[in-house]
Amino acid sequence: MPSFLAVFEDTAPFFTYKGDWAAGSSHDVAAELYSESSFSVTRSRGASLSFPFYGTEFSIIGAKRQNHGLYQVILDGVSSPPISGSVAIEQFKAILYTAKREKGLHNVTLENLEDKFLDVDMVSWVASVGDENEQLVVNTWQDTHPAFAYSPQDAWSTSPPLQGLLSGSTGHGTSKAGATAQLKFKGLCLMIPSTAGGAIAIYGPSGPTGPISYSVQVDNGILSLYTGRQTFQRAKQLLYYEGNLGVGEHTLTLKLVSSSDSQPQVLAVDYAEIYTTPSLGGSFESETPLGFDPQPAKCPAASGSPPMGLIIGIALCGAVAALSLGLIFYVFLLYKRGRLILAAPQGRDAGVLTVDNLGPGYLTTPLTYPDSESTSAATTSTYPSRGREHVFSARSVRKSRLVPTNGSDRALEAAAAPSIPPPAYT
Repeated sequence: MPSFLAVFEDTAPFFTYKGDWAAGSSHDVAAELYSESSFSVTRSRGASLSFPFYGTEFSIIGAKRQNHGLYQVILDGVSSPPISGSVAIEQFKAILYTAKREKGLHNVTLENLEDKFLDVDMVSWVASVGDENEQLVVNTWQDTHPAFAYSPQDAWSTSPPLQGLLSGSTGHGTSKAGATAQLKFKGLCLMIPSTAGGAIAIYGPSGPTGPISYSVQVDNGILSLYTGRQTFQRAKQLLYYEGNLGVGEHTLTLKLVSSSDSQPQVLAVDYAEIYTTPSLGGSFESETPLGFDPQPAKCPAASGSPPMGLIIGIALCGAVAALSLGLIFYVFLLYKRGRLILAAPQGRDAGVLTVDNLGPGYLTTPLTYPDSESTSAATTSTYPSRGREHVFSARSVRKSRLVPTNGSDRALEAAAAPSIPPPAYT
């Protein structure tokens, strides 16, 4: 299936930091060696970074330096052995940990095990969408796309912080607690259980004026809380990501949970990325200001039950199979009761007695043709036109008429046959 590498900076609000973390200082002489000169650092035992992802592989990238200590990674509840981040020669943009697992939803936690430094530069994972050997379709929807709905409208501004650095220099922002931004989109015609569904990512700015707390919920799923409050202003940050989306219309809701007059905060939406494939009904969509239908043109109407055509096809196959089995059983019963006698073979085999000639109640013994290689069980015919096949003869004596004898089969048959008087000559 199409796979793509998703790479995000340490400042993405989607990541959950617990414990004492700080933004890397520009006073660090090695700060420019980090991606975008940005990194998150801690020196507290038990401090952690957590995130979920749907895919097959992930990596946590950071630095290994002389003053770093031990850490571990907990993947789907299983802890790795302690790993040392201390090295004699410092390494930057180094892989602190990487792992590959079966395609699915995974939960990752990076935990500091000592009161020594541990820093994070970037996080990446290999996401899975659709079937193998098909094109990945990525649609980018700006905040002005008609699929977005802002409520209440008067609580949202089109001049959020860092507007000039946002995608397309546009964005929507709010400082009102309870204000929501909803994105509705059709999902993905998922018919094959082994096929991964589509994915969605929402981007916006973070920084000193970012939201202390905002929530994200897809449909009636779990309500997740995040924070966009960071030391430095950053644009185009990952606010939310979810993969393997199922069938039907979905509604993603972002809400500003808290607000404060003394501490200004803004929840801002920059753009969304929708990842899909042709097998999921996806296609490249152009932004149209009016009349937009979030359902891709190739996607049939989704429902909670299988398509009617599939149900009819399964029913017909089942009916044909049942009739076939019934017919076979009926023929077998006729044969067992002696009511079915197959036609005698023609040609050279016409004189060969077979079970089909005699009907039920007869014993069979192998027959050897003079021109064939004999075996103890059967012989194999060498007719060029018929290939090689096993041929059996049959005794002409019914079980009910068998009597003990020391003679040959032919003698037994002769004794059982009725005597016919010789013809009278005149």
